[in-house]
Parts: sequence; structure tokens; C-alpha cells
Amino acid sequence: MKVEMAKCVLMLALIAVFVTATLAGKGEDDGDSFGMEGKDPMKMFKAMTGMMKKMMKGGFGREGDKVPATGHVLIISGKVSENAQKFSISLAHQKEENPYENSDVAFMFVCEFDQGKIVRSSIVNGNRSVAESTENLTSNKLQPIESGGEFTICILVGDDRFHVSIDDEAFCFFKFKMPVSEIKAISVSGDLDNVSQLDHRLIFPMLYPLVNKDVPDIVFSSFIPKEYKPGHVVLISGIASGNPEGEFVIMFNENGRSRQLIHLNPRFDQQSVVMNTMLDDDESSWADAEVQSQIFPFEINKPFKISAAFTDSDLKIATNGQYVMSFSLKQIELGDDQTIWEILTGFQIKAGEDIKIQITQVEHVETEDKDCQGFESCSVPNIY
Repeated sequence: MKVEMAKCVLMLALIAVFVTATLAGKGEDDGDSFGMEGKDPMKMFKAMTGMMKKMMKGGFGREGDKVPATGHVLIISGKVSENAQKFSISLAHQKEENPYENSDVAFMFVCEFDQGKIVRSSIVNGNRSVAESTENLTSNKLQPIESGGEFTICILVGDDRFHVSIDDEAFCFFKFKMPVSEIKAISVSGDLDNVSQLDHRLIFPMLYPLVNKDVPDIVFSSFIPKEYKPGHVVLISGIASGNPEGEFVIMFNENGRSRQLIHLNPRFDQQSVVMNTMLDDDESSWADAEVQSQIFPFEINKPFKISAAFTDSDLKIATNGQYVMSFSLKQIELGDDQTIWEILTGFQIKAGEDIKIQITQVEHVETEDKDCQGFESCSVPNIY
């Protein structure tokens, strides 16, 4: 037991160092925490409807490059709240409750709707760079994102600068003020109804992961340019609302295909979690490997944190500090000499039956423990 706890503490320490923590809300200037200080933790969590956090730990390139690196792209999609004041994207060195304090920030991208502009800057060694809002534009618009509208922002890492596009049109570039290899965390926060995509891909010299075929009803997507391996733990935080008889699915898809290598399906009507694997891209081609949980840790309108731990032989699932179930990876049909680690690169979430899923945080943790002992403790929500 002591060994298990020690290994879990290591995992939590990695999270504390490498994951951002920001809260959605409204603030008066670029450097605040959006007016959430001193408020009730549960109310703060419920206010996090547009916040997305993702840890990027070194070695995400297939050749072991630091991340992000030249040829990498970050794709962020979401919907802005009506009458929004602002939202921001930060590429930072480490986790901070306020990403603008006590941490180097390689790139801050702040959409200011009341000012009608997008401000770009960085913080290095406590010093903020000169803010850019009209410089280095490749667009004739200072603020192409509309309050109440949807958006897709792509941030491409070049040789010496970030290149930014908005809704498939080039917008600006921003020269590096610090080594991009120092970036460990991405934070998206502010006046947003939701964040539906935070994908990280390698696009040069090759595309990896491949773009999956269109899957209907996707509410969230998260891919990384790194192969999973035993000891990899994915932490997914969010909240479910709407139909108390609904369901949602977390799909760990095969690279470039809609085939669900692992199907994780919380069903509120049955008060059970179902896991299975698909034989091919056809959603009717399920393996005879379905397993159901004996407990159901999810509740409507209450936050959840899922810990999905990959071992040599199984995917283990815990939620809100409680072990839920496991699924044998040997049930997944693979080609000759193929391993699951070669084709598993991320996940998508699909919601059905009038249920709404809002993802507030995704963290990737790599441990040296291939059995992921003590992983359950990593699923305890931070606000508990």
C-alpha cells in the first residue's frame, strides 16, 4: 500500500508542475483571474463552462522532440458567450491558478470584444513584452471573432514565430520570446460557452495523428502527436447536464479512422458504465467483449474526473477517487505484428439523448509504473 501511494504522489506532482489552472469568468484587465477570487469552489467549477486545460509534457514528437516544436499545430475550437468581454489562450511554462502570474508565458492571445481587438504578448522572467494588436497582421480585421459566435483558432509553430489563423484565414504572427520547448501547458479561459476541440498535431514533415473520419455529434476532441504506452494516464474533468436518462461516450479511436478501439459509455438510465471495442469502422461491428461496471459514479449537474490508466494488459478506469472497472486490451482486434500503442493517439467524446457534456480539463501524465498503481487517487476532483 505504501508503494502504491508513493507512485500516485509522483503522478500528482507531475500534474501540479505541468498543468495549467485558470477559471472562466469576467475580469477588468489582461492580468487578472477573471474575477473568481474568494468564491465558493462549487460555484467556481460550475462557472468553468468555457475553460479547457491541457498538459503537454516533453517528448510529444514521434522522434522524441520537445513540445511544441517546429511543424506542430494547436487547434482550438469553441463558442463565445453572448455579450462577451474577452477570452484568452495561454501557452505557459507551468501550472498556475492565474496563468499570468509566477510563470513564463510564451504566448498570450487575448480576444477583447469591448476594445474590438486581439492582443498578443508574452511574459519572460516576470517581464511582459510590448503588447501587439495592430502589428504583424496578415488579416485586414483587428477582431474577426464575434461575440456569441463559434470559432476555430490554429496556432502553427514555425522556425522563429507562431503563425495564427482564425476560421481558416491567416490572422497574424508572433515572434518567439522564449524557447518553445519550455511550454508545458495550454489554458483557454474567459467568456466562453464551451471549448469543443483542443487538438495537438504534427503537420510537418508528416501529418500525425491523422485526421479521423467525420463522426456525428462530437462535443469534444483531444489528440496528441505522441503514441500512448503502458504507464500513460489520461485525466478528463467535466460536468454532465440535461437529460438525467441520457448517456455519453468517450471514444479512443484508431489513428485516422472512426473505429473505436476502446468504447467507454456512461449510461445514466441504466446507472452503469459499458466498455467494448469495435471490429472495424462500422458502428454495428462490436466485439463480443462488452463489460459493465457494478457502480455508477456519475451524477447530473455534478463535476466528474475520470482517470484512464493504460497498463500492459488493461485500461483501468476510476472516477472521483473510486475504482470503476477495467477492460482487457487483448480484446482489441489488431493486425499482424501490430500493437495498440502504434495506433492509439487520442479521444473524442460524443453525447446523445439530450445530454450536455462540458469538458473543463484534460491532463496527460506519464509514469514509470506500467501497472499504474494508485491511479484512483488521481481522479479526485481538485475542488474536493
